[in-house]
Amino acid sequence: MAFAQLTWRESLLDMGCHSIAVGRYVLTPADKPLLYLKPQSVTADLGLLKWGQPAWREKLLKERGVDYAKTPAEDFATGMVTYRNPETGQMVKSPFADSWMFEKQGLRLFMDGMGSGYAFEINTLVSPLNVFIGDQLL
Repeated sequence: MAFAQLTWRESLLDMGCHSIAVGRYVLTPADKPLLYLKPQSVTADLGLLKWGQPAWREKLLKERGVDYAKTPAEDFATGMVTYRNPETGQMVKSPFADSWMFEKQGLRLFMDGMGSGYAFEINTLVSPLNVFIGDQLL
């Protein structure tokens, strides 16, 4: 079975990678390369919250022809990546939560980031992007 066939439903691998990349991009100082911030820790929690339920699996099989009982994968992932600025030692954090459970929109990517005097938040089910920049950035 091809890699894509094995992983197309996994929320951490398929969507979480985008949330992590966006968080890192937004938190990286504008004059620095993308890989400037150094990861210090990564935590994640995965769940099979909706598609693990027999009624939802049966509905998915009937309506879409997908047998989730044969190839289950998480439908919810949340986590936190902590980065360190190698020049200043400043730590910044980028939490994320991704899900395939939403019935109407289909999926949700949520990520935010926090540093000293600034923050951002993105939720793909809500527009627009929210950004906060404090009075003083150190």
